Amino acid sequence: MGKAVALRVGVLGPVMAWYGDQELLVGQPRQQAVLGILAMRANRVISRGELVDAVWGQDPPASAEGGIYTYVAGLRRVIEPNRSLRGPGRVLVSSGAGYVLHLVPGQPDAVAFEQDLGRARQLRKAGDAAGAVAALDSALSLWRGIAFAGVPGPFAETERIRLGELHSAAAEERADVLLALGRHEEVVPDLTAMVADHPLRERMRGLLMVALYRCGRQAEALGVFDEGRRVLAEELGIDPGGDLSRIHHQVLRMDPALSAPNGLAIRGASGSPPSDEDAGSEPAPDGGQRRPRPEGRATAVPAQLPLDAPGFSGRREELSMLRAMLPSEPEPGQQDSGQTVPIVVISGAAGTGKTALAVRFGHQVAKRFPGGQLYVNLRGLDPAMPPMEPAEALRFFLDALGVPPYRIPAGIEGRSALFRSMLDERRMLIVLDNARDVGQVRPLLPGAPGSLVVVTSRNELAGLVAAEGAAPLTLDVLGDVEAHEMLGRRLGQPRVAAEPGAADEIIAACARLPLALGIAAGRAAGRPKRPLSELAAELHDAHGGLDTLEAGDAATNVRAVLSWSYDQLSEPAARMFRLLGVHPGPDISLSAAASLAGLPRADAGAALRELARTHMVAEYLPARFTFHDLLRAYAADQAERNDPGPRLTGSARTGPRSP
Repeated sequence: MGKAVALRVGVLGPVMAWYGDQELLVGQPRQQAVLGILAMRANRVISRGELVDAVWGQDPPASAEGGIYTYVAGLRRVIEPNRSLRGPGRVLVSSGAGYVLHLVPGQPDAVAFEQDLGRARQLRKAGDAAGAVAALDSALSLWRGIAFAGVPGPFAETERIRLGELHSAAAEERADVLLALGRHEEVVPDLTAMVADHPLRERMRGLLMVALYRCGRQAEALGVFDEGRRVLAEELGIDPGGDLSRIHHQVLRMDPALSAPNGLAIRGASGSPPSDEDAGSEPAPDGGQRRPRPEGRATAVPAQLPLDAPGFSGRREELSMLRAMLPSEPEPGQQDSGQTVPIVVISGAAGTGKTALAVRFGHQVAKRFPGGQLYVNLRGLDPAMPPMEPAEALRFFLDALGVPPYRIPAGIEGRSALFRSMLDERRMLIVLDNARDVGQVRPLLPGAPGSLVVVTSRNELAGLVAAEGAAPLTLDVLGDVEAHEMLGRRLGQPRVAAEPGAADEIIAACARLPLALGIAAGRAAGRPKRPLSELAAELHDAHGGLDTLEAGDAATNVRAVLSWSYDQLSEPAARMFRLLGVHPGPDISLSAAASLAGLPRADAGAALRELARTHMVAEYLPARFTFHDLLRAYAADQAERNDPGPRLTGSARTGPRSP
């Protein structure tokens, strides 16, 4: 038997696969989408749910999971038609509730492309310009067209944009290195075509101007600038940036420095960063004394994290996981090559302390991010204000980074591109708090490695996990030890130790929910001379503890906070939630819930999945659901308000939603 031939997968163009020189027929576009995500996440288990989200997004059809089975089976028929001819190793393997595609290192082609690009940047840093050009040529030669061409789904679209941005950056870097080598005539044709395809990329336009000028074509170089100024004004309503304007002045003045191969450093290059001498100034157009850098190139270091939560306790495992996501620091003289931007999604029910965890972690690791920290409350479920639009959040971030108002584009695409440019080669911590959905988050993600993004949401944001490879971190209520620790920190250990029984009762009444415990501790702290047993009795006598857990502020009122999630539910899910509140058992099966609601099993399952996605219930075992006591109390409270009658049954009428 001959040596096994490794499977190769290509995504830098139409999604394709080969054994040696033999091309495989990988099927229809959605089957290609499944192959694409399995290849980009090669040698990892990808769940069927992740595949559904990657192919269909947030609103998949009922047949989506069955479609995944069909597409995987179709790929197996193509990839492994005769396994014995390819050795004992399986290529596409089922694993639990998902699949693994086994590929050799350097596969798919997008991985090889990013590896070559990282190698080129390292060689350029080391002063090996010729080696950098060879590595860039190798990287660009892998492209066969638009990445994931014709492939549907949010994962493919995200990768199309990300890889397309890297392709343009690689082409720019190749031109920049060739200019440094004095090979300006060689780059003019490529740069002319690139500028026509990407008219808003100022760095690309500046490189073309330099190349034309060095070829003795000064008038054409000025024409390229005039065309760029017109396009930027018409498309984005802005003027050319400082770097492009500087090159324009140098061309006008026929600056001798512009003719020297190493006489110009165009910002945005992935080679050596500006020296300390250059950090706050740039050459004057006439080559004379340095002048202050133009507005819009400020090096503001924002520190936007809110005040750390008082009495924060526990969450040691979660903090350890977050620390494990920290991007590695590059060795001196090296870049973050081959890395992506790590993203963590902290999700959980209302009141579990998602924001407190993100802020505590941020303060612990702030020194790891010399570029600063950016924080924004996206108001995903704020009852008083609508969710923040991504364009508004980007404006807030760009202001913090020192970009003057007249330089901030009007449209979301322009702002997102400028934001990514500002974060290039900066190590920053970005906290996106209270996100409503994936659409709010994607425009706020950096494009270059080195930064870390922490997202908090009551929703799982599975699309972000599937398409961007975000790591999910689900928060539950505190453990008993953590809850006692929190009370001790807020009230003092001696006071809690003096009444251990009362402390246990308070913790039980608060269902170990951090928000509820914080309110209860605040009430006890305001009455330092009264015994904790009085508060425990109040919580016991109150209706499920909700009436006592009022803090005079909607943001710290348990009933109000839970209502923000409840009010976002669809009517079938809201009714199911209310019914579960009066169900006598500690948990319920899918079949029993369907019977309780008088619904077909599929409809009941859809309602329960919505409740699980928003963390209003927990599927702690397959097809078995439960929730903590405060959520149960709130559900019963909503049932009493909205579903009048002596008892609720499967035929109970559906009442109106609460205001």
